[in-house]
Amino acid sequence: HNYEIEQVSDCDVKYNDKFINVNHEVENLKMDLERSKQYYIACCCIPRKNRDHKLKIRRIINLLTLSPQKKAILLDRYVDLVNNYRIQSFWYSYTFNTLRFIIQIGSLLTPALLSIQHFYEGDNAENPIYWSTWSTSLMVGLLTNYINLFKLDKKFYSINKTYLKLVAEGWMFFELSGIYAKQNNENIIPTHNLRFNMFCNEIEKIRAGELEVRFHNEITNDEKNKSKFIYKKPKILNSPNVQ
Repeated sequence: HNYEIEQVSDCDVKYNDKFINVNHEVENLKMDLERSKQYYIACCCIPRKNRDHKLKIRRIINLLTLSPQKKAILLDRYVDLVNNYRIQSFWYSYTFNTLRFIIQIGSLLTPALLSIQHFYEGDNAENPIYWSTWSTSLMVGLLTNYINLFKLDKKFYSINKTYLKLVAEGWMFFELSGIYAKQNNENIIPTHNLRFNMFCNEIEKIRAGELEVRFHNEITNDEKNKSKFIYKKPKILNSPNVQ
């Protein structure tokens, strides 16, 4: 297999020509398919567990014409960052949606219980509907304040949005599409090696933007300005041989 490599060092060329083996990756794919059987269960109603993002894109990263150092950055920074956001997205989604479901049920039960409370005569202390209504109202109020106190709604939206943006940004880089494709004012063919620094800047900008939203009240204006990443696009090269 011959790879077109532009503006890379001899070490990069040696790495891509010697260590990248498509046949070896095909064997890894077969082994992964065999191991994936453990994710299936007898009941067809329960979907297969989500596979780790690092396992999904490992073959793509191994086939990129990048140096080992840059591939290590992709695995240790980008892939781990996406995995962390995937886990946070799952738990925040599960917690937030569960609490909202309980709050909605409690909000409907409270007026319904109040409407039948008069059927029980006697003191309120011995009225089960009265105490049920009181408990339901208290539960709804506590859960609502819990969501507002820990900003679960804000974190739920920001984390899910950031997770999806990170995944989309990664696939655009791997496919060399979107902002990583050839632009109208460029005279060179884009490669993963040429777009690597641009991709790293985009990832850090997404990460910094999510932190700014999450800790908006705790960040001063000076710190907010310092946290902004400004990426300056490099000069357009008229020839791929020009450094």
